[in-house]
Amino acid sequence: MPELPEVETLRRGLERHLRHRRIIAAEVMGPRTIRRHEPDKLHNFLVGNLVSACGRHGKYLIVSMENGVNMVIHLRMTGRLEIVRPPFLGDAKHLHARFILDNGSELLFFDPRTFGEIFISEKTAGKGLPEELSSLGPDSLSQDFTLGYFTKVAKKREVAVKGLLLEQETVAGIGNIYGDEICHEAGVLPMKKASLLTDGELSRLHKAVGGILSKAVEHKGSTLSDKKYLDITGSEGTYQYHHKVYSKAGMPCESCGDTIVRTKVTGRSCHYCPTCQK
Repeated sequence: MPELPEVETLRRGLERHLRHRRIIAAEVMGPRTIRRHEPDKLHNFLVGNLVSACGRHGKYLIVSMENGVNMVIHLRMTGRLEIVRPPFLGDAKHLHARFILDNGSELLFFDPRTFGEIFISEKTAGKGLPEELSSLGPDSLSQDFTLGYFTKVAKKREVAVKGLLLEQETVAGIGNIYGDEICHEAGVLPMKKASLLTDGELSRLHKAVGGILSKAVEHKGSTLSDKKYLDITGSEGTYQYHHKVYSKAGMPCESCGDTIVRTKVTGRSCHYCPTCQK
């Protein structure tokens, strides 16, 4: 599943290609993709309207329209967005939605496993977010994710550190890849209970969240061997070449030379260095 760095890279691509463009047609080929409301709602609220902004909260993309509604896109496991100039000559087997812009280009949504979704949101909640996203915690790279907030939440929780980082209701945007990398950067064992973290560990974790995610955004995210994530023009990210522990079980730690260990934390695979992380 694309995490914050990958989704932020896509947001920047959408901002570049969609902002101030008018949507002149919308076509839905995969009914499961539009499952919160009737597919016609997508056409009724988008066609003829101008895109005013392209935002993001956590792993959700938010395309704001001049008529006040938002189109929300969640890629989940295998969703992918691509901007093309027709005719599209690629494999359309998993093409589930198409949006035609006033300059002739098209935004395509692919999703082989159909877990991703697109929906129209007519109402906003706190911070101007679509109402449907109101249960999410602060965005991992926002000013709302403060050390004070993180400390207050962590001290009350018995869950493992990595489990806490992956809770979207606590902090939005972190997934399995960056949860591993953040814990390693902070020198904290991912299975340690959040309530037992010292002030120093909490500070290092909070700093690592911003540091790791920002660096990953600079490298346009991580494209793994399955190539499920590509940016909006079909290019790969490069942060996978900077991973320290994720998917490196049995390999030597770059920092100390000890062997990277793979285990499970809160039901998810997890990689860490037993020497660097305590």
